Amino acid sequence: MYIKIVTTEKKITKNLVNQMKYAGRAELRDGECLGYMRNTVKGARDAMLIEHVSEYYVCPMGFQKSLNHVYRKALKGHGVFEVQFDTPGACNAWWEAYQKALTSEGAKLQIYI
Repeated sequence: MYIKIVTTEKKITKNLVNQMKYAGRAELRDGECLGYMRNTVKGARDAMLIEHVSEYYVCPMGFQKSLNHVYRKALKGHGVFEVQFDTPGACNAWWEAYQKALTSEGAKLQIYI
């Protein structure tokens, strides 16, 4: 698979993916999920590749929701990664955007790197 980065086309590599920023709520909500990668992003078994306004982001998969934070298990049983939110409303807004990206057609396509 190839992606276009600011008028240059590059083959997607593990090194390039690990330099990408993590997707926030706006990128998850308004972006397009291009597929998921396995064992590519450091600290996550599976991660989605998101395109938003000609920029590319990654978002680990496997989050679960609590009252005002989301969490996922770390690899090899090394604890839990948590994302804290100020209010339950902010947590709900992020969770809805995450679920939208996770249930899109692109999230079912595996990208082999």
